[in-house]
Amino acid sequence: MTLFLENPLPIWALGAVCLAISVIVFFAKRSLGSILGMLGVVAVTLLLVFVERIVITPSEEVEQSVTDLLSAIEANDLPGVLGRIDPTAKHVQTDAETLMPQVKVKATGSTAVRVEVDESANPPRATAHFRGRIDGTHSRTGARIFFFDQVEIDWQKSGDSWLIVDYRVMFRGKPIKAVDSFQGGRAVR
Repeated sequence: MTLFLENPLPIWALGAVCLAISVIVFFAKRSLGSILGMLGVVAVTLLLVFVERIVITPSEEVEQSVTDLLSAIEANDLPGVLGRIDPTAKHVQTDAETLMPQVKVKATGSTAVRVEVDESANPPRATAHFRGRIDGTHSRTGARIFFFDQVEIDWQKSGDSWLIVDYRVMFRGKPIKAVDSFQGGRAVR
């Protein structure tokens, strides 16, 4: 069911197949019932797409949280980033406070976002897996900094928002220590 609530493509595809069948039936019968069938298929498809748009699943909330986080990083908004981190995740706050002043970020992005939500946990938790991109300049040296690799962020639901509780940055498929790697200029595991 969440497949239909998180992606309109299956709804459009199923609607197109049903519409094609109803068009074939119309040309075979040429009756009022077949016309009403076609209109019904279009109406149900549009209704399902509307429902998909208005229902926001926890997975979509986490995806939006990833987008908001990357926007705050791109805006070099340290308070905005810290506002997305759970107050108990001190090491994540420390890493953000250490790294962000050292980098003037020009652009960020994410691709292949996949979210796993554990709603049975109390409070609900989720992990976002994606390929993250950060393009920027080292504040002190002016050297270009470019990162594009796998990132995993652990989130926890707090009230109406999702907050970061942990993260992992990968380099060639293996986790690295982001702060040590940045400061040393090479991947530190």
